[in-house]
Amino acid sequence: MIKTPPAGGDTAFASQPALFDRLSPVFQKTFEGLHGIHSSDRPYMASINGGGKPHRAPIATAHPLVRTHPVTLLKSLNYNPTFVERVQELNAQESSHILAFLREHLLNADDLAIRWKWTPGAIAFWDNRVIAHKAMPGGYDTTLREGTRTAIHGERPFFDPQRSESLSERNARLKYEKAGSGKVNADSSKVYDFNN
Repeated sequence: MIKTPPAGGDTAFASQPALFDRLSPVFQKTFEGLHGIHSSDRPYMASINGGGKPHRAPIATAHPLVRTHPVTLLKSLNYNPTFVERVQELNAQESSHILAFLREHLLNADDLAIRWKWTPGAIAFWDNRVIAHKAMPGGYDTTLREGTRTAIHGERPFFDPQRSESLSERNARLKYEKAGSGKVNADSSKVYDFNN
């Protein structure tokens, strides 16, 4: 961060794997089969209205609502209220209700989030594939908040139901393996006993 206001301008970061894990098993399974339509229309127009020059025209793309992290293989919500406009497989009313639920789910996850107070010279790294983040609104002078952001072009989001697991499934599997309770299946994403 180059410069910051004396108060305000913080950024909140939330764990989307933990947000997925907090859903009921029924919602987890339901969301695993859905795709969000991600559109850059709103940020594009906000940039233009704010006097900016967008790097490209807006696009809309379908991505899984639950994604597999390519390195950790953890299941994660793939939801950003700024970009996800609708759910592809649902009608408009259903989509609106699901997106309202996801927004509320994200905004009420204070225990799964941190709030970063920027200071001049501060640097933060996060994995944009599984972290939801937003600048906190407030009554600060936005001209006093200036930073440089670099993003790495990532892979296309995907969902692999065979190889990915939730945080709870991962914890149960690791507990099972650590206890040495027997032979672990070659498909280690499948947990034998959740009661250990």
